[in-house]
Amino acid sequence: MRYDLVSLSLFVAVAETQNLTHAARRKHTAVSAVSKRIAELEQQVGTQLMLRLPRGIELTPAGHSLLYHARQIFRNLEQMEEELSDYAAGIRGHIRIFTISAALMHC
Repeated sequence: MRYDLVSLSLFVAVAETQNLTHAARRKHTAVSAVSKRIAELEQQVGTQLMLRLPRGIELTPAGHSLLYHARQIFRNLEQMEEELSDYAAGIRGHIRIFTISAALMHC
């Protein structure tokens, strides 16, 4: 399965705020778009991820599992960006030093 990072990000926002409207505001997106993305995620995984209640949402066990893994994915992406930015800034890289063993033995 392929997961869309935007949809996962919206799902995390909904789970954290426990409200579609608040999540939509946080992500500067229409509530209908957030709801559609969540419905598409549920269709993709084949199970309900949250219960829609009159005053918010409640995650199902599958929703809690997805939230855990989505957060890990975003943590890994942050670590990847930090590491790659170090390479881009020249802070990180490889240095190879070649010498002959006689030069190392002479002290």
